[in-house]
Amino acid sequence: MGIASFVLVLGSVFLAAPEGNASKITAGGVDDPRSFDTTWHPVNYSWHFNALPLQGSVENKHIPWADSYWPMQRGGMSYRWREFQDRNAEVPLSATERKKEFFQVHRYTRAELLRMSPGDRRERVASLSPLEKFSILNGDYDYKLVNKFSNPGNAALSSWQGYCHAWAPVSLHYPEPNPVAATNPDGIEVAFGSSDIKAIMISSYAERVKVSFSSFMNGIGRRIGNVFKKIGGSTIPDPDATFVGQRCAKRFLYPTTKFKNGKEVFSDYGDPAGIMDSEYRSVVESFRDKALALRFFPEGGPSPTDPGFVQKVMANKEDPACRDVNAGAFHIVIGNQLGLMREGFLIDKTRDVEVWNQPVFRYDSGIVGWSAPDAGASPGTERVVHVKTRLYFADDTDYGWAFWYPTLPSVFGISSPFTGEYERYQQFLIREGDLTEPGKYPEGILDYADYEYKIDLDRDGVILGGEWITFDRPDFLWLFRKTGFSGDYAKLNWIYHPIELPEGQPVGF
Repeated sequence: MGIASFVLVLGSVFLAAPEGNASKITAGGVDDPRSFDTTWHPVNYSWHFNALPLQGSVENKHIPWADSYWPMQRGGMSYRWREFQDRNAEVPLSATERKKEFFQVHRYTRAELLRMSPGDRRERVASLSPLEKFSILNGDYDYKLVNKFSNPGNAALSSWQGYCHAWAPVSLHYPEPNPVAATNPDGIEVAFGSSDIKAIMISSYAERVKVSFSSFMNGIGRRIGNVFKKIGGSTIPDPDATFVGQRCAKRFLYPTTKFKNGKEVFSDYGDPAGIMDSEYRSVVESFRDKALALRFFPEGGPSPTDPGFVQKVMANKEDPACRDVNAGAFHIVIGNQLGLMREGFLIDKTRDVEVWNQPVFRYDSGIVGWSAPDAGASPGTERVVHVKTRLYFADDTDYGWAFWYPTLPSVFGISSPFTGEYERYQQFLIREGDLTEPGKYPEGILDYADYEYKIDLDRDGVILGGEWITFDRPDFLWLFRKTGFSGDYAKLNWIYHPIELPEGQPVGF
């Protein structure tokens, strides 16, 4: 998701508390759910397992929305998505080709736009990028915001780097926008699709998130919140973001093989769904054998040709920051945030170095069984509960003019204008080999992950910590402070018209 580095130096007070037993939640440590208690998000979480519902979700009006994560290598929110909509955007391009395709483009001057006929101008403006449109609406023909996000050097970045760190929180904070048309001071009509408005909203959050998020990504300031308010008599401003867990900066998830056009190839990223943590060594060994047979050598991690490949990948996985958020802390957060407060939060759903932020809105848990504590349980554990949880989140997906249609068909039904766009998106996935048959809505718009874990309880049923059973689990959980639209983004208040959703709790898929 690609954000610039930011360093906040306030001494060792921001370093994580030492971790002892890996199953135990350490007070003041990186996995302490009390990190979510801030001045702008005051909470008093229950830690009693029986007090936490086994199901929960946000209300309909707070359902997060899907949109692209706006890859930086295409220019982020300066990408002309409608112009390239019917082309295969995933055809591999070199950095030089991407620079020419997405960055070295002509921007219309005021004079050029005014010379066009109304019909021609309307059509050409409609195909521009979200930030180009917004600049024209603001009468800014120097395209200040476009230049801010359209850095030609980004053409060389990895495909996963984008703006999910801004999309995820803004989609939790604001309902989906409707498409809208508006006229600028020069009488130029600008038509915005839903994804256009979303992109501008994402842009408005991007810089603020970067400041708070980068310090965490660099291992600084894991939990500030209400904890450290004064140092040497000076007050530290409450940060805009707060986190539970650590960011893993190592590569250990590797691509999996799939068949495309009858030939076995590697997918761009492995899917850990269904893998138990105890099975991961055999998965890595299988990957090594297939990688050698297909002569596929991924970058950014140990090479399959290395005799110590398996050991190095397993060592990466066991790095303390890569064991990921404590399973007991995870259950405390979902039970309080979604079960009791009916409020969403954010996760990085990918365990290793890649960061894929998703806005979470629902969970369903079930108790598998109970057992006595084993040697690895948290000190003071009297019994252990085995839990399975399905966590639902909005997914990053393709661009759309009408993605504003509500994304819960069991509540709202499917609107025909949306169906056409979604079918095009599914066909795109099929061409790329990611689906073998047409998917059913809302796959790709909303998604879920299945987790299995053990929770350690004391004699009163208070959660002490926990351990993961599944290999898959969130890397970290986080919250971001809601903000309004001002400054360069003030006119969002003019063009942002949210879809109105019925009250109540969603009934599911």
